[in-house]
Amino acid sequence: MSGLGELGGLPQFSDTQYGGQVAQVDLDQYDQVAVNYPSVDGSWIGTVSGTVSGNTALVKKNLLMDWPRNAKYALNGITNGTYGGTFISNIIDQFGQGITETVAVPAAVNGGTVYGTAIIHKYVSGSFISQGSSGTWIGTASVGAGTALGTAGNYFGLLTKIGATSDVKSIRYCDNGVVSVMGGGSLLGTNLSTSMHAFQGTGGVKVTDTFTVIVKPSYNNIGHGTMSGL
Repeated sequence: MSGLGELGGLPQFSDTQYGGQVAQVDLDQYDQVAVNYPSVDGSWIGTVSGTVSGNTALVKKNLLMDWPRNAKYALNGITNGTYGGTFISNIIDQFGQGITETVAVPAAVNGGTVYGTAIIHKYVSGSFISQGSSGTWIGTASVGAGTALGTAGNYFGLLTKIGATSDVKSIRYCDNGVVSVMGGGSLLGTNLSTSMHAFQGTGGVKVTDTFTVIVKPSYNNIGHGTMSGL
C-alpha cells in the first residue's frame, strides 16, 4: 500500500520518500485468525539421528509449519548418558522476515527440551551441534511442534503485528472439545506475546484443539518494513 499512514495527504499518496507504507494503527478494522487441529508432531520439521559428534545438518521432513508457530527443540538420547547440544535454524517468520535462531539444550540425562522464541513459517535449513559429556552423542535431535502446557512454548503466530496485548479482543478456545472464551488484553496475561506477535491457549496443545482470535491491530509500522512479505 501507499503511504497514507506516513504521509497523511492525498497529494502525496504515491510518494515513496518514506517507504510507502500504511501503518496498521491507521486502519479501522478487525482481523480474525483461526487455527484448527494443530500438529502435535515433535519432529514435524526434521531430525538428526544416529551417532553425532559434530555439526550435523538436519534431515527435513517438512519445509512449512502447519501454522506459523514457535518450535520445540528436543534431544532424546538412547544410552542413558548426559547429553546437550545446540540447534541452529535458518527460518522465515510469518511476516516473511529471515531469522537465524540458535537454541541451546542444556545437558541432561538422555537429553531435554527447549522452546524457541521465533515464529517459524518456513524452515530453510538447520543443523545440530552435539555436546555429549559422556562421549559421542547417540540418539535423535528433533525440531517440531510442542504439546506441553506452559508459557514458554506452543505459541501460534498472528498474521498482523500487535502493538499491545489489548489489541487481542478475544480468543475462542476449544480445548479437546470443551469450548471457552478467553477475554482480551490484560485478562490473557502471559498467553500473548507482543515480541512474537503470537498467542497460546491455556492448556497443552492437542490435535483436536481449535482457536479463533479476534484482533484489532494498533501496531505502528512506520520504518519497520513490510508485514506481508511471504
